[in-house]
Amino acid sequence: MCRIFFRHRDLPTRREQRSRANPEINFRNGGSAEGSLARRGGRPIPKGLGLPTQHSQRPLAAPALSQAILSAVLGRRLLLPHDADYESARRIWNGMIDRRPAVIARCAVEEDVCRAVRFARRLGLLVAVKGGGHNVVAGNATCDGGLMIDLSLMRGVKIDPERRLATVEGGCLLPDLDRAAQSWGLATPAGIVSTTGVGGLTLGGGFGWLSRKFGLTIDSLMSARLVTANGEGINVGPHENEDLFWAIRGGGGNFSIATAFEFRLHPVGPQMFSGMIIRPFDQAQDYLRFHREFVRTLPDELTVWMVIRYAPRFPSCPPMFTDVSSSRCPSSTLAIPPRESE
Repeated sequence: MCRIFFRHRDLPTRREQRSRANPEINFRNGGSAEGSLARRGGRPIPKGLGLPTQHSQRPLAAPALSQAILSAVLGRRLLLPHDADYESARRIWNGMIDRRPAVIARCAVEEDVCRAVRFARRLGLLVAVKGGGHNVVAGNATCDGGLMIDLSLMRGVKIDPERRLATVEGGCLLPDLDRAAQSWGLATPAGIVSTTGVGGLTLGGGFGWLSRKFGLTIDSLMSARLVTANGEGINVGPHENEDLFWAIRGGGGNFSIATAFEFRLHPVGPQMFSGMIIRPFDQAQDYLRFHREFVRTLPDELTVWMVIRYAPRFPSCPPMFTDVSSSRCPSSTLAIPPRESE
C-alpha cells in the first residue's frame, strides 16, 4: 500500500506548528504523549493545549520534596527510586534506554493524569509519558531527573458491538484491544507486534496486519480524550476541538496526553489464515524479484511482509536456518482474513 499526502500551501507544516508553541511545560514525546500545535489555517488553538518539546529541563531531586507531600499531590501510586517497583516501572521495551525519573506517577484514571500535569507545570519539571512503553528507538517514554507519567495501569477496553466501536484506555497494549474486539468477531487495524502500545502506535499513524484492507490505525480513530498542558481533560473529534483531532492523527510530537481512544471496528475473524515462508540468504535476490511481482496480484485482504534478518529461533523456523548463528534469511509473513462469503 502506498499513500501519497498533499499539503495545502496555506497550512503550516508540523515543524512550523511546533516552532510556534507556547513553552508552558517541558515534555518529552513518548508513549501516549504528543506535542504542540499553535494554529491551523489561521485559527488559533486555545491556550494550554501546547506541550512543547524540551529545551531546558529542571530535574527534580527526590529529597527536595517529602514523599508525604508528593503522595498528597500525585496520589498513593507514586514511585520513588528507593521503592520496590521503581526499577520495573521505569523500564521500557528498548533495553538500551536506561533513564531514571525522579518520580513516577502511576495513573489509574484520567484525573490522576491531570494532577500530575498540573504538578509538573507548577514546578517546571521535565515530563515523560509512558503508555505501552514500546519506544523502539528514541526512548521518549522515560527521562532522567523528571516526572514519568505512567499510564500502564489504564488498560480498560469497552466494546459496543452494535455500533462497532471500541473505547480503549491510553495504557493498553495491542492484545488488550484485539482480545476484547475478537470476542465479537471485530478488529481495527493496529500494529504488528503484541508488545506495542495502542497509544503510541495510533498517535504515530499506525500500520498493521489489516492496513491493506482497512487503512492506517488513524483512519479508524473516531475520537479521543486528551489532557492538555493546563491539566484539563477534553474531548477531541471531527466536531469538537477538530484542529487538535487533526493534529494527533499521526502528527507526532507533544499534542497533549491521550488517555483514551475511540475506534471504529470492522468485521474480521475470528478465523485467520497466516504463515511464514523462509528462504536461505543466497536465494534472496531471486526471491525479492518474485516477491515484488507477486504482491501486485494480491487482494487487499492479504498482507505480506518481506524481511531479511538473522534467522529467528522460532519453532516454526527450520533447524537448517537456526543452527548456524550467522545465517540470514529472507522471509515473508502472510496474514489474510477469510472473505465474508467463506
